[in-house]
Amino acid sequence: MLVMIPGCVILSVYELTTMLMKAPAAMAHFRAAGVASTRPRLSEWMWKLWLILSCLVIYVCMIMVIDHVAMMAVGVGTGLWLLVGNLFLAGHATQGVHRLYVSVVSLVYGCLAWLSLWYVFQLGERGHEAMIFIIAVVMGSDTGGFIGGKLFGRRALAPQMSPNKTWEGALSAVLFASLIGGSYGWWMELAAPLHVLLMSTVGAVAAMLGDLIESVLKRYSGVKDSGSLFPGHGGFLDRADGFIVATPILWLLMKLFMG
Repeated sequence: MLVMIPGCVILSVYELTTMLMKAPAAMAHFRAAGVASTRPRLSEWMWKLWLILSCLVIYVCMIMVIDHVAMMAVGVGTGLWLLVGNLFLAGHATQGVHRLYVSVVSLVYGCLAWLSLWYVFQLGERGHEAMIFIIAVVMGSDTGGFIGGKLFGRRALAPQMSPNKTWEGALSAVLFASLIGGSYGWWMELAAPLHVLLMSTVGAVAAMLGDLIESVLKRYSGVKDSGSLFPGHGGFLDRADGFIVATPILWLLMKLFMG
């Protein structure tokens, strides 16, 4: 943990900051060339809906948690969606606003979310088993989404955010994550079987959301890869995006269901 968390924090913040700083130049290039912006264009009602749902999630989570440590992790998970959502919904942000977004989002998205890993290990003697469960769910979601999308992908899931994501791949991601993560959680008796299945399913959806959010950030910045640390993989964030969103959510569910 003393090595993993600082390393993930440094890599996440570095790649995210360098990627987002390219956004103004990318947008200026597209405008000069007469090319439409690569940032998703969403209507005003979608922006309002995003804010309402984010605030609702925060409110519900505040009711569910019982201590300040849980509140911090919940704030990371829900605040992440709110800030990143505002980032790509701000279609014509000024330079000053852009710099503020880069600073805040890089810290929230690339740094604070990794703190939930520490809270996972504070679950006691079952912390290591819980971490393996998170890895099984996220990797199962990634693997299932890739295989299902390649073999059966037909209908686009979110073409503005990630053209290669399909509904068939999303369904496969949930099935794989539920099978792999659920089997491990049931074998280790992390929680009641129904709760294990619920955590696996929610974790798979959260991992897919993390993938979509990272795709949006790359499109906002006008880049194909977040970095060059892992050639052919799209950078470190492409390997960690699912964990960044899924870990705080799964930690909260574990705290509720595992006591």
